[in-house]
This record gives sequence, structure tokens and C-alpha cells, in this order.
Amino acid sequence: MFACKVALSTTLAASLFAIACGGGGDEETDDTAREISSEELAQMVLAPDQFGAEYVRFTPDSENGVLSLDQATQEEDDPEAERADLQQFGYSSGYRSFYSDTEFQGTGVFYVGGVVYLFTGNDGADGYLSDSVDEFGEMSNDSDVSFSKFETFDLDVADEAIGARFEGAVKRDAGSESPLWGAVSYFRHGRITGALSIFGLQMDDPGKQRIEDNAKALASVMNERIATVLAAGAGTTAPAADGR
Repeated sequence: MFACKVALSTTLAASLFAIACGGGGDEETDDTAREISSEELAQMVLAPDQFGAEYVRFTPDSENGVLSLDQATQEEDDPEAERADLQQFGYSSGYRSFYSDTEFQGTGVFYVGGVVYLFTGNDGADGYLSDSVDEFGEMSNDSDVSFSKFETFDLDVADEAIGARFEGAVKRDAGSESPLWGAVSYFRHGRITGALSIFGLQMDDPGKQRIEDNAKALASVMNERIATVLAAGAGTTAPAADGR
């Protein structure tokens, strides 16, 4: 569900999230209750330098860009089931922006990025996130990546939010394994769901804590960015149909 299952290839991590209630949003003044363009969605995700100066050199994934229904379904392990869920909850569009370290030396952060999904109404976005909770623990393992543990952490962002930390291992070319660790922050802003991910290998405890702290802080940055983009476009686009 919406990348709630964290899937990695030999070089990249494509991740996401879980959801829980308890953020600080105010749906009585919903700034997403209007038409939202793909150009606006593209402005809501973060660039590598916003994750930290050390990530400026990271290279964008070739799959980055607007996510149609077909493209969004391919983000999951079971595309047909994901398509049914997205259609059920009124998926409209999305935008993906992930970056990897092409000069990675085997230690440290190798993958950062985020995604936004737009639904036709708040209820659809909320329902999709609630459905994702039920599948959060269904992390897929393959021949290259295995997951051994995940834990959630509190996140007070937007209307609903939660974070999660992941532990596992990645099989290297020589057959050895490197410890994998990552943190994901996921939140709902009206009828938009936003998420960001940071993953690394061979992380020590201070490094793990820095990743988690960064994921928490950047969730607020991304939420504020969404609000800024929506405010800048207010009055230039027509109201959306009532999808609540």
C-alpha cells in the first residue's frame, strides 16, 4: 500500500510508510480543496540539498516524475492489488523524486527522496492511509534484500503522520551482506499524502539517529513546502469537486 512495503533492488531503495492519527492539521481550512496541477505536485517534493549538503551530488532516479495510475501501481509488489486500492480511494495523480549516491563506497546514506500522492478527496486519502496500516508489516524480502525489524516513531505533522525505522540486510556482489538501516516519515495534508525516505548501509548508532532526526525534521519542511506551493497557487485554479 502506497509503498508501505519497503522494496529495494541491488542499488536503490523504493520505500514507504505507515500512518496514524494525531497530527496538528486543521481540515476546516483545507488548502487542498481546489484543483492541483502536476506542476504544483512537482514543487512539493524535496531536492537532495534539502536533505543535507552531503547529498547534493546524489543522482535522480530515471523513474522520477509525474505518477499516473499505471506508474503508481508499479511502485508496489502487487500491482493489481495496488491498482484496486488506488481506484477505490480515488487516486488522482502523484509525483516521485528519489536520489541515489552513484559514488557510494559501502558506508553511509545511499538513498534519499520523497513522493506525494493526490486523491480526489480527504476521505479517500485518509481511507488509503488507514488501509495501509493493515499492510505495513508485510515487507517484501527478495534475493538481494531482507528485512528483520521495523518500529514506528511518533511524528506530529499535518493532519496525520507517523514515522518508521527499518533494519535489514543487502546482499553484495561478492555474496556478503551489509546491514541496512532507514527511516521513513509519512503524513497526510488534506487530500495529499506526502512521504520521505532516507536509507543507509553500515550505519553506526549516531548515524542511525541522525537519519531518524533528519527524517522527522524534513517531514515538517515538506509539509510547509506543500502549504507554500498551495498558497502561491490559490486563486489561479478552480475549486476541486467535493470528494469528501
